[in-house]
Amino acid sequence: MKERPGGHERPAVITAVKQDRKERRRYHIYIDGADEAALSVHEDIMVRYRLLKGQTVDPAVLDEIRGEDDKYRCYMAALVYLGVKPRTRKEVERYLLRKGMEAGAVALTLDRLERERLVDDRDYAGLFAGQRLRSAGKGRRLIVQELRQRGVKGETAAEAADALDPAEELEVALALAVKNGGRCAASRASGAASSPNFCCAADFRAISCAKRCAGLPKMGTTTCHGLTIDFRKS
Repeated sequence: MKERPGGHERPAVITAVKQDRKERRRYHIYIDGADEAALSVHEDIMVRYRLLKGQTVDPAVLDEIRGEDDKYRCYMAALVYLGVKPRTRKEVERYLLRKGMEAGAVALTLDRLERERLVDDRDYAGLFAGQRLRSAGKGRRLIVQELRQRGVKGETAAEAADALDPAEELEVALALAVKNGGRCAASRASGAASSPNFCCAADFRAISCAKRCAGLPKMGTTTCHGLTIDFRKS
């Protein structure tokens, strides 16, 4: 760009606008007859700033346009990423940085996503905790660990785990016991045990194991084949 008398840069003249061959919604802007593009922008940015052939652009505005395009690309990439499934703020941040986005644009994008409630770690933690309990039989301790790995703050992860329904946790533990206690049924079929107390003892071990693996808190009692199982003592 040419300078005005006194060292100030003169407004640049857009001499060509070319569509990107791969990303059809991006355009390369050429100024002052240069062979290389001065900047590349999304068509929405191009329309907003009227970047058309023959238009003049102040050098300071060019820097502003570059910054706006960085933020736009970052935001759109985040929306695509979130379109697959909900994510935590940290997961989105890691993804955008891996994509080569500028750290400043990433921070602004994350704040915008939180304002729009498209990213909400508290909501995410609550949904995640319930899903992991029901679909994978995970207990509070393991759920908190997994949430922390996804970048959720410890306090938020603990709140989500504490909000789980103890009755549902017990139901999951019993279901795991039934699944893992199949050896008891096999023993009965082979004649190794004829007493319901044997079966109950095996079920008790399975339930205790399931409770420990799932990280469930000690809670109440339950009855299997007439024998009371006291979780408070397991």
